[in-house]
Amino acid sequence: MAVDHPGILPDRPAPVTSPRRWRPSRSLVVVIVIGCVAIAGIFIANSVRLNDYVLTPGIAQPVGPLISVPAAHRSASKGQILLTDVYEFQLSALQWPIYELDPNAAVYPAAVLFGPSVPPPVAAKEEALQMVSSSELARVVALRELGYKVSEHTGAVVAEVLSGTPAARLGDLQPGDVITAIDGKVISDARGLAAALQATHPGERVTMSVSHLDGASGTEPVVLAANPHKAFEGYIGVGVETAPYFTLPFQVGINSDGIGGPSAGLAFTLGIIDDLGGGDLTGGQRIAATGTIALGGGVGAVGGVPQKTIAVRNAGATVFLVPAGANYRQALSKAGNHLHVVAVSNLNQALAALKALGGQVPSATSKLAHTVPSSPAGPTATATP
Repeated sequence: MAVDHPGILPDRPAPVTSPRRWRPSRSLVVVIVIGCVAIAGIFIANSVRLNDYVLTPGIAQPVGPLISVPAAHRSASKGQILLTDVYEFQLSALQWPIYELDPNAAVYPAAVLFGPSVPPPVAAKEEALQMVSSSELARVVALRELGYKVSEHTGAVVAEVLSGTPAARLGDLQPGDVITAIDGKVISDARGLAAALQATHPGERVTMSVSHLDGASGTEPVVLAANPHKAFEGYIGVGVETAPYFTLPFQVGINSDGIGGPSAGLAFTLGIIDDLGGGDLTGGQRIAATGTIALGGGVGAVGGVPQKTIAVRNAGATVFLVPAGANYRQALSKAGNHLHVVAVSNLNQALAALKALGGQVPSATSKLAHTVPSSPAGPTATATP
């Protein structure tokens, strides 16, 4: 018989214990729930779009690379003329308090920014057309200031090229271009274009003569589509208006892609004069400018000047030409200590300011004689052939 030795315990199996489960504390659960709710709230707030828009400082860029003139007419310039813009976008509920508290941003209801009855997509289209008109006026005013003869006419001016149409497939037909003839028949207004197309049929090929905004001209073969409103009538796919247009002595191109509104008119006008004037209009400085330009040389007020002033400062410009009045005061409020703001009401004042800063302004004796006609009336008729 086995006898246990004193003090020695016999082997026994280890006690069986159930594993202990981890359970989060109540406070941790609360934190997790709050975090999930916050994340969901942020996601929802960022997806809810308000009827408010914000303007923030954009960029100030040289107009020189955006302007093209014949090499034989171009003059060298050591300085730069800058145009400036703002960024504009619709706010979400999450973004609204952030930009409302930003001293360099401006929040506006859509009705204030675009008008009480103008939807934002329509406003964007209108801003694009305003830029087209502004660039045309800049060409005319600059060339006339330099003494070139720029003749004025009335015709069927393209206001819109409709997507998916024969006009859109041409590629080089743009708002501001003028349709001057169909198959050799002269077109003098919007009604004339509509009448010329009444005798055509879908699938028919016609030759369209076009005078482009930059002064170039040529002919375009067009295969007509069916008119959405008159199925048996030929259709080009353009919105046209009876409006004034101008014949330039040579091509002057302006690349305004991505720039909306008329506020770059003064900057483009000065840029063209700088390119063609035979001297250094800026005196070797970086000069920014904003303001609309009128056919008679008047400079008009624009929006977003506080944000544009910040963009000008960020670009390192030394002088900022702005429309007189409220725009001037707005620019002063953001100019700081190193940006000189100059108020101007017309092109002559802008040129005088540049001359005072050391710029070489073309003298009156160097200009060709020309007569500036009175400002034409606005569009008189519209159509969509």
